[in-house]
Amino acid sequence: MSVPVIVSVVGPSNPPQALYRDALSLGQVLGKTKDTVVVCGGLHGIMEAVSRGVSSNSGTVIGILPGDSKDSANPFVTIPLATGLGHFRNFLIARVCDFMVAVGESKGTLTEVSMAIRVGKPVILYGWQTPLPHAKHVEDFDGLIQQVQTLIQGFRG
Repeated sequence: MSVPVIVSVVGPSNPPQALYRDALSLGQVLGKTKDTVVVCGGLHGIMEAVSRGVSSNSGTVIGILPGDSKDSANPFVTIPLATGLGHFRNFLIARVCDFMVAVGESKGTLTEVSMAIRVGKPVILYGWQTPLPHAKHVEDFDGLIQQVQTLIQGFRG
């Protein structure tokens, strides 16, 4: 059995519809990518969109939840992990992945991205306005998918 590539997908809980649709499409791509697992915060917004996309192609989504109840996960999460850690769970989302994709910008997303950069994880930013060094800014959806696929291939050797 091969070890899966773990991709954390993060973003705002109340995104614009265009970013929600793009996160859904990203999830669909990741869901049909062999030996890839998606990690997210497991709640709504971008987290729900990517989870929905992954699950539509029978992929696996691990939701690292802030509260004590697995029932708080969106219905598309495959494996809900109730941490009871609140916002501190953001560090786990950043730490467990091979790389991170941020779809849209928010304060919570900034913490996840910053933590991922701090621990040396590659980060792709999409729909991101604020300049942020040490991360790859991508302007269009096709470029996002290309960057994601390149990183996945790189982690497979």
